[in-house]
Amino acid sequence: MAKSTMNKDLPEYILLTGGKNNCGDFLIKHRAKELLKQLRPDRSFQDWDAWHQITDDDLEVINNSKALVLTGGPAIQTQMYPLVYPLTDNLSKIKVPIICFGLGAKPNSTILELGHSHKLSNRTLDLLDRINQSGHISSVRDYVTARLLEKYGFYNFTTTGCPALYSLTNQSNQTTPDIRRITFSTSANFAHDKNLESQMKRIILSLSEIAGTTLNVAFHHSLDSTYLNTHNANSKLFYKQRELKEWLDRINVPCIDISGSVDNMLDLYSQTDIHVGYRVHAHILMCSWAKDSILIAEDGRSTALKEVISSEILNAYEYKHFSISKKLERLTGSFITLRKVSSMVPERICKTVKQIIDKNHHESKRVSALINTQLNVMKDFIRQMP
Repeated sequence: MAKSTMNKDLPEYILLTGGKNNCGDFLIKHRAKELLKQLRPDRSFQDWDAWHQITDDDLEVINNSKALVLTGGPAIQTQMYPLVYPLTDNLSKIKVPIICFGLGAKPNSTILELGHSHKLSNRTLDLLDRINQSGHISSVRDYVTARLLEKYGFYNFTTTGCPALYSLTNQSNQTTPDIRRITFSTSANFAHDKNLESQMKRIILSLSEIAGTTLNVAFHHSLDSTYLNTHNANSKLFYKQRELKEWLDRINVPCIDISGSVDNMLDLYSQTDIHVGYRVHAHILMCSWAKDSILIAEDGRSTALKEVISSEILNAYEYKHFSISKKLERLTGSFITLRKVSSMVPERICKTVKQIIDKNHHESKRVSALINTQLNVMKDFIRQMP
């Protein structure tokens, strides 16, 4: 298990974090640790990979800490325990509080009302009950997740937003007004949906034709074959990304692989004026810097984010027979047959980008103000941690 340690002279938290290949996961844990450093200088922490089983030696370290902190990401899934967090076979072996720090659900539907409709396994409910009874408030990243937990009777959670929303380092991200650099982030789901792939390519082609701008396409997952050795690697996505890169080469649109670290991500987006695309944490990062971003929602994580910070998020899909669709999805868990990729998204994106370039669009400042307000909730949560 990969581990990193801070000052051992202070009482510590054990953080279980993601961060295998997707740069967005590295951003979450980077920002989470920055929040803890600044708001809890009385605590140290160790950062452990969340996907490894806890050994007896690990248990000794955990039980001598102040808390086990499940940190960031869409971990509240049907099999949260033991597939996302293997932990230990018997939760009673963990003697310290278990706390969620900005966790979220992972709804497939982009219809907000259905985000809290999926089921949680009995073992996942056991873990959530243990968290709920910890004696401390836990945090979730959006109201969809909060409503899901409330449906199962868990009320000891506050909605803080994702830790990645908050930049406390005052990093300068000013861009040159005369240059409009657009970064497009690729879909995570296009490998399974040809129509979504077609939508994505139409957007790329449209953006490449906007006068006075330069376009770069960002891959948040790796293009390198070593990615296939990563825990739970998505091989279909890998090969589809390689095909997409070949297409980009043919149309002379530059692209960059920023997977594997937070540094690559911070460097690229700090030099970006406008982000457009499907990656939630590219959008979160840009919004945290009060920079322009248009997110295309390919699953419920994006629409759930919109409810928290009211940012520029367009639905990748349009739905036919909406009331019938809602009933069917509740029954079957599938929305595939009654939704289609929206043909209007490319046109709407280009219109908004041109408004931003002409300075007739002011969403970023409004969103930044909402994030600053939400930061107070995050501060209250962190300060009440053990």
